[in-house]
Amino acid sequence: MLSIDILENKQEKIVNGINMIDLTTQSIDPEITPGYSRFIITTEEMTMRADLVSHMYCGNQDKMGTLLKINSIGNPFSLDNNEVLFIPDTKTVNNLPKKPAGEEQGQIRKSFRKQLQERVSKVSENRKEYLNSVSISEATQVPLPPNVAQDGSEQFKVENGKLIFGSDIGVCRTKIQQNKSVATIKSRFAQRQIFES
Repeated sequence: MLSIDILENKQEKIVNGINMIDLTTQSIDPEITPGYSRFIITTEEMTMRADLVSHMYCGNQDKMGTLLKINSIGNPFSLDNNEVLFIPDTKTVNNLPKKPAGEEQGQIRKSFRKQLQERVSKVSENRKEYLNSVSISEATQVPLPPNVAQDGSEQFKVENGKLIFGSDIGVCRTKIQQNKSVATIKSRFAQRQIFES
């Protein structure tokens, strides 16, 4: 999971009994004047990957929030090819995000990650009931992509001189105007030059 330094330092507030991150609180220290070490022009590999840019130029992915903030980018996935990005210097990277007191900061980070993990890994009651009702030993077929046949299934068979495709699929409810023999199908394929002579 990506960590965004600017976001992790935000305060929490309780709304309707739910702990939420207060996105309205100030996220950068106004006392710090941002400094830049250089600028870069993004490449195709960096498109929508602000985490890679942060890792390459700021030392690790955790500084992605600061990098985006000083470049006025609100959405990390909006990073595109051939954009100019200012790379912050070490002092800016370390001091720009407004940090709460040491113990409070650790608490915010832990609770945020814990709540996020709980939301991601939550399974609905209906899903639990379904999973409990389905026995693995009862599963007769292996889940496969639609273009792959199950083991033992027949793709076609010849019966009374007729070529039958997907004979084990089930009952076909469309009305066929006439039955086609193998010879008729082969002659049509030959007319379209599917078979080589």
